[in-house]
Amino acid sequence: MKKRYVVAYDISSDKRRNRVSKFLLGYGVRVQYSVFECELDRYELMELMEALESMIDEDEDRVYFYQIYPEETMRIGVKGFYEEDILIF
Repeated sequence: MKKRYVVAYDISSDKRRNRVSKFLLGYGVRVQYSVFECELDRYELMELMEALESMIDEDEDRVYFYQIYPEETMRIGVKGFYEEDILIF
């Protein structure tokens, strides 16, 4: 079963940051410059975590995973356009 995650990163090197952002595009949708929303099953999550671990410098960089629990979320609102120009409220 897939669950929704927010993946955010703080990566100091331009080269590593670009590599991570391009990689994350294969797993989710960019919602801000260094924030992605991903729908992942547990195997995809493990695969993603392992891959990102090998891409970053653990002494300088951080990658955060936040699971979103819809039943506990009162309301999520987004205003703006995605790349496909779909308005979301």
